[in-house]
Amino acid sequence: MSQAIPDIPPEAYLTKVLDHPNQVEFYVNITKESVPKPKKTTVLLEFYNRKKEKVFQETGQMMEKNANHNLYIFTINKDDIQLEKKKRNYDLFVVVEGKSSSLNLNEDFQVDHSNSFFESKDFMFFLSKSKENSTFLRAGYKHKINTVYDIPNHSIDFNGKEILVEGEIHHRFFKEKFPEATYFFTIKKKNGMYLKAPLIVDGDIFTAKIDTEVYPIFPKGKWELSIMVVHENDEYFYPCYVKDLREKNEIFEFHVPRYKDAVRVKVESSNGKVSAKTSLIHLVAHSVSADFGEGEVKLSLGFPLPPLMELLNGKEDELYIRLRERDSNEFINIPVELSKDNNIAFIHASVDYKQFLTGSLEWSKKWDGYLSSKVKESSFYNIRIKVNEDETVVDLEGQYKTHHIDEYYFGEFHTTIYSNLSFKFAKMPFYRDASSYHIENNDLVIQGNALFEIPNSKETFDMNILLVNRTSEESTELPIELIGTEDPDNNEFITRIPIPELGKLITEFKEIIDVFFILKGDNFYRKVKLGLKEFDYFKDDVLLSFEGTMNDDKVAEYHLTTTPKGNLKVESFIYEKDIYNEIQDFKLKETDDDIWIVGERPDTAQDNGYQFFRFVRDNYPDIEIYYAIDPKARDKERLDNLDHVLDIGSRRHIEKSLRASKLIGTHDLEYFLPFKGIKVKNYQKAHKVFLQHGVLGRKNVEYHKVFYKYPFDLFIVSSKHEKKMVEKEFGYLDDEVVVTGLARFDKLQENHHPKREILLIPTWREWITNEEKLLNSLYYEKYIGFLQSDKLQGMLEEYDLKLNFYPHYRLQEYIAENVKFRTSRIELVELGTRTVQDLLKDNSIMITDFSSVSFDFTLLGKPVIYYHFDQDVFFANGILRPIEETFLGDIVYTEDDLFIKLEEVIRQGMKERNDVALRKELIFTYIDTNNNERILKNIMEAPIKRVESQLSGEQKETPLHL
Repeated sequence: MSQAIPDIPPEAYLTKVLDHPNQVEFYVNITKESVPKPKKTTVLLEFYNRKKEKVFQETGQMMEKNANHNLYIFTINKDDIQLEKKKRNYDLFVVVEGKSSSLNLNEDFQVDHSNSFFESKDFMFFLSKSKENSTFLRAGYKHKINTVYDIPNHSIDFNGKEILVEGEIHHRFFKEKFPEATYFFTIKKKNGMYLKAPLIVDGDIFTAKIDTEVYPIFPKGKWELSIMVVHENDEYFYPCYVKDLREKNEIFEFHVPRYKDAVRVKVESSNGKVSAKTSLIHLVAHSVSADFGEGEVKLSLGFPLPPLMELLNGKEDELYIRLRERDSNEFINIPVELSKDNNIAFIHASVDYKQFLTGSLEWSKKWDGYLSSKVKESSFYNIRIKVNEDETVVDLEGQYKTHHIDEYYFGEFHTTIYSNLSFKFAKMPFYRDASSYHIENNDLVIQGNALFEIPNSKETFDMNILLVNRTSEESTELPIELIGTEDPDNNEFITRIPIPELGKLITEFKEIIDVFFILKGDNFYRKVKLGLKEFDYFKDDVLLSFEGTMNDDKVAEYHLTTTPKGNLKVESFIYEKDIYNEIQDFKLKETDDDIWIVGERPDTAQDNGYQFFRFVRDNYPDIEIYYAIDPKARDKERLDNLDHVLDIGSRRHIEKSLRASKLIGTHDLEYFLPFKGIKVKNYQKAHKVFLQHGVLGRKNVEYHKVFYKYPFDLFIVSSKHEKKMVEKEFGYLDDEVVVTGLARFDKLQENHHPKREILLIPTWREWITNEEKLLNSLYYEKYIGFLQSDKLQGMLEEYDLKLNFYPHYRLQEYIAENVKFRTSRIELVELGTRTVQDLLKDNSIMITDFSSVSFDFTLLGKPVIYYHFDQDVFFANGILRPIEETFLGDIVYTEDDLFIKLEEVIRQGMKERNDVALRKELIFTYIDTNNNERILKNIMEAPIKRVESQLSGEQKETPLHL
């Protein structure tokens, strides 16, 4: 009696794959129960895409019988495999008489005699396995080079300085497609950041050594291990795979010493693909105490012995407590004594207070605590110290207090919200908060609370108010009256600021006066801003408005407002009396005039505002549009031959601004308004357009909708990706954000004839607040070192190039007066001598760090090199869009790599990389010269919003006579 085909799916296991020039063979064991009639039964190997659609089929031939299974061979002609171009993963199934099951991986899969990958004319295939042990093919398509996979076998090690990589490459495609390429091994993040080393290939064996010491950053997260091919004007990355498909997440771990935090690196394979995961190393203290004496603090820490010794890895000789200052990244090294008792290691260190009484003490300093072992002269394993307060004996109650020069300071150890051990050194706290403000008898009256106490000190202090003109720095000091209270921890104060005293400080049409609190003692002086403890911040809001007579002809209008941090300031406008009276009569009324006013910062006319204004005047002369600018601005010269230019503060400017129906700016509109907009009803209903001054997405900017009582009605962006970010991060609605491209992009593309010149144009670092911080900064060291290097001078000579250095305006004056360059091939471009747009057109290569001006250069199809030597610090507070979306170009982290990349770009003809050109849609939805036309169309089509007045009075249109 013949056997029937069982009504169950076949049980099949892959044992071997052999790759031949034109064919590939799959060897499959199928249990005898699955095929009781092996000679009469058709057995198929089928490929299915993830939509369960069959895309390929091959019939098998039985090779041999065994006790429990039969061996089948499936011989496939490679060119017969034709797959869909957009699909990548294909599941393998074995089919017996209509019954199918997944092809599983046999435990005895013959790794040494198999190929886990093979390639045909059009495709590259990699054999992989799922979590359920079933096999599938990943397909790479040679028509699209950057999706083809490289499949090396690998081994990784670390010698304390270099990551050592050795592997095996069998990819014929490399040799055929890239005969003269340069190869690197890279450890790469999804955001585009990577560490790399030259790949040395000998036959099928490759080696590489990544020197970790030359890279200033090694952020935590997941990294992909890849082969990078640099060919002509492109970079291609090919992920690394292991050959042994049975390998399951085998981990190789090592620690890398860093400038800041030591990094733990775990290398693992998942589904054959190799990746690395980095994390910061920390050590939890068993006990911690700080004993504050007169000249030093004795710090003692206890750590569990086994984990400490494991981290130190025998390096116990040169141990330090290291304190890192957060803003400057400077370290203080404190030698320690190590002792051991009952599986506890005790660390003892004496910290001399004098170490904190150096440098700028203007702001409080915060120091993070590390236990560090010295590797060599300049290299440490810095292990972050954590404190588990629930399980750790903690005694950090003491403080160090001292008087230094003319100030009082304190220092204390504490734990952060993340339980990290830190040290704070700061001025003794001075609590001063305004609680109320009003006008009384021609005085601005401010009341609040102030407290400043020095323990064990009998010194008395005088308190005064200091008013300082932000521009001229003219000042006046006024007394404060202290009001006794029953609460010994609080002092109520009141100050009366005569309005005429404010008038003495202002001379220009528009000024800002900052309000400071002054404390004076015999050996003490403190000046701090006075602010509100609780407040809601709106850029366009006013706390209090009042006026003051300047003389018989002029009057000043004052507005008490706040900074983003709640500090008080007084904004002033000086008007001729008749104009002021007209403004007061008119501010609650509305007009139906269609008047447009455009502006940038008050002293500029070269950005999107200027370009949009010129476009409208040249092409739509019937539109009543005006450009507002400070009459003293250097940029006004390019506007002198144009009509419809308004001098900020002039009668004509005020008249047009009061009647304006559209206010269009690259920054906050108040830069070019002659009054506080919120006080004028016509401003409230005006259509407000934000033209922007760059592409958004890198660092945060304060144009969020919640910061305005009357936010922008139309927000201009350059791409769908930017629109999505503005809606999500800034709170604007879909119909309020329009994709048009920036106004300046139109003219940018005209008369574009770049010279053999390089533009170095770095952005600023907000934490550099004075000259001392500048000179001691990594920022100054890196850029001045690069500019004064012999290597740069030699490269400029060799390739007959010029470098234009355009410093940030905060750096301009210092560089011009103090820094000399030894070659005429380097030019310092001073502010105002050339427009940024002209510089973008004239130069062929840009070197920057994080500046958004690079987007304009990318639009022109020219290469940008990003020098990210301090990326982890610059983006410490986050980034709006992923790095790979906004930094289209080459990112380097060291000066050596900067020179290598610069020379590479020069030799390749100063061309933009092809892959960058393909990714421009991330930044620009439109690359044409119709940006202004689209902006105008959206402004014209957007409805005028009628805003219910927040002021009293609903009077209608009235003529205005100025």
